[in-house]
Amino acid sequence: MPSIVFGMGGTLDTSLMPYRLTQLRAFLPQLTVRTALSVAAERFATSTALRGITGTQVATASGDPFCAETGMPLHLSLADADMVVVFPATPRILVEAALGSISCPVTRLVAFARKEGVVVCPSLHPRLVSSVYAEHLERLTAMGCLVLPADLDPAAGWKRIFALVSARFPGCMAADATETAANVPGVERYRQAHWDR
Repeated sequence: MPSIVFGMGGTLDTSLMPYRLTQLRAFLPQLTVRTALSVAAERFATSTALRGITGTQVATASGDPFCAETGMPLHLSLADADMVVVFPATPRILVEAALGSISCPVTRLVAFARKEGVVVCPSLHPRLVSSVYAEHLERLTAMGCLVLPADLDPAAGWKRIFALVSARFPGCMAADATETAANVPGVERYRQAHWDR
């Protein structure tokens, strides 16, 4: 069964992820959804809620470092997913992922994942000088990650991610799904550039 992992940084938008993942699972019931939380993300979304929604083990800094299903290190099991989405990708996660630094389950996930399967959606507060992070976004892109525009607001970022996931896994859609990812601008270009190789 195809799988996706969501690596979440700690922002207020993280609190919406249980709801968003419930939507995603309803739309794509044949897709295995797994999650990894930074320490800061655990303040906004609980591993209990995410495990209940996804039915899978959640990677946290204080959790079991081994996969309950396979016994292998959890970060390696997660890194084998068909797609890894880092959303919201906080400034710390962006910088550390670009530099290869590992300080939490999310940066560990990015370090070990195939970069061609990684989608990064930056979550930069409007008061931050976003140009400070430009070199890190460029480095992630050069490594093979798909980096979404840093100026997307969280709702637009989630809409783009939802469309990308739907386009990447069309065989996982619910039989009664009426919406399609094809209606979101840029999805076809992303799909061709990153998954039709």
